Amino acid sequence: MVSGLWFSFLPMYFAVLYMAERKFFSYEFLSEDAFGMKTLVISGLALLFIISLYLFGFIAVFKLAISEGRRVGKYDSNRWLTWVAFVVAAPMHIYLFNNSLSAAKPNLYFGTSAFAFIVCAYLSSFIGGSLRERLSSWLPTAMFIGITAFLPFLHKDVTADLVEIALRQFRVGGEIPVKITKLENQKSVVEGNLLLRTPKNLYVTVSVNGKRSLVIVRNSEDIRVDAENG
Repeated sequence: MVSGLWFSFLPMYFAVLYMAERKFFSYEFLSEDAFGMKTLVISGLALLFIISLYLFGFIAVFKLAISEGRRVGKYDSNRWLTWVAFVVAAPMHIYLFNNSLSAAKPNLYFGTSAFAFIVCAYLSSFIGGSLRERLSSWLPTAMFIGITAFLPFLHKDVTADLVEIALRQFRVGGEIPVKITKLENQKSVVEGNLLLRTPKNLYVTVSVNGKRSLVIVRNSEDIRVDAENG
């Protein structure tokens, strides 16, 4: 139950860290409009959890094989499952590492891998043992909450990059280049990089005399937002 509450809080926590790193804050997160934005970040985290299983799912498979081996007294029959999971993980690691290098953000790979390892190690802690033992074991949950609370905070830059990926996927932020045009006179209102689009506002960074500035544009029906492939 405690871990379930923490999982429900993680999207908001990650989003706040993203805004802190990008030096802005959306007050819609404290209003009734927060549901849609949290759903967006939850979708991104769900994708990250799936990636976690690809990267380090062999840990859970290995733990399952050991548990089953102890139960039936035979380990060799389950060993191949671990190797299959490992073979699946290897190209995923290579793909993420190459993408991180091409984006000049190697820490993104290490941050994603660290989070993936923590998630899979936590899930693996519930494999094996009786149901009573799994429910009464509070140490893995306490460690998981502590690590996932402090590591993202200590490395806000990596956390912001992870949230940025989710926002880019849905084209509602992540510093994608945008041009906002007023439909009434077809004149450009602002051109810059979209940090976040909410039901009420668009948070855009622009360069003014070489300095980075934040512009907040009201999200309404009389504007058109053209997002480039950034």
